[in-house]
Amino acid sequence: MDETSIPVFSIFACIREERIAGAKDLCYAVENTASAGAFFHAVSLPFRRHIYEDRPAIRHARRAPRPARSRGPRTYENHFRSSPFEIAPGIPACVGGVSKVNAAMAAEILCLRFGVDMILNAGVAGCATDLPTGSLVVASEFIQHDVDTTAVGDPIGLVSTVNRVAFPTWEPARCTALLQSLGHSAVTGRVATGDWFAVKGDRAQWIADTFHPTLVEMEGGAIAQVCLRNGVKFAAVKSVSDHLFSDNQTEEYFDFGYALKELGKVVLPFALALQKEEA
Repeated sequence: MDETSIPVFSIFACIREERIAGAKDLCYAVENTASAGAFFHAVSLPFRRHIYEDRPAIRHARRAPRPARSRGPRTYENHFRSSPFEIAPGIPACVGGVSKVNAAMAAEILCLRFGVDMILNAGVAGCATDLPTGSLVVASEFIQHDVDTTAVGDPIGLVSTVNRVAFPTWEPARCTALLQSLGHSAVTGRVATGDWFAVKGDRAQWIADTFHPTLVEMEGGAIAQVCLRNGVKFAAVKSVSDHLFSDNQTEEYFDFGYALKELGKVVLPFALALQKEEA
C-alpha cells in the first residue's frame, strides 16, 4: 500500500500491555513486535486495541511501507504502539495505545496520513448491564463521561468546539445486521468513554445513572470525536469483558480470554463486510 492509495477504512487497536502476556495465544502478533500490543487475533485497529480464529490472516499480514517523515525528526510511527500494516488489501491496522489521547492521536494520523474513509474500533469493554461475558455490542453512540464544564453552565458531558454530548457511529443497525449475516448475534448500545478504568463504586454508579451506557471503556469516544471532525465514518464493536457492578469484576477482567476469543471471531470478517458495503 503506497501513500497515494486510499484504503476504505482502517482498524484501530489499543490494549493494556499487562494483558498481552496473558492473552498471548489469543492475540495477533505484529511480526517481531508482539510486545507492542495485541488487540484481536484477526484484526487490529487503527481502530482501538485490540483476533483469534483467523490468526493466520494476521500473522502473515503485510506491513505497509513507511511514509516519508513529516516535519521534525519524528514520524507518525512514533505515535503508534506498533507500525501500521495491512491485514487485508486496503485495510491498514495498528495499535494506538490506551486512553483518549493515544486513541485520538492514532485516529487523526489515520485520517490525515492514510486518508481513510472509515475507522473501525474493536475491543473489550466493561459492561454496566447484565449482558453475558463475550456478548458483542455495536456502539450506537459514544459519550465522554469525564468531560465536565458544568461550572460554566454547560450540560454534563458537553465537548467544547463541537458542542455536543453524544458522538454518532455509522449506521449501527446496519452493522448489527452485517454481523448477523456473518452468523454472530450482537446488540446495539451507548458506550461511555473516559480516562478512568471503571470499577464498582460511587463513580461507576454515577456514570450509569447519568449517561445510561451499556458499556464503559477508555478510547472510543475520542476516536468518534476525531472522526466527526474529519468527516470520516466510524463504527465500533466491543466484547463484554467484565461487569462494573459485579463482586467478581477483578477476576473477570484478568480472565478476559473468552471475551477476546468471541471478538476475534468477528473482527476481520466484519471489517471485510464493511469494506464491501463501502465499495
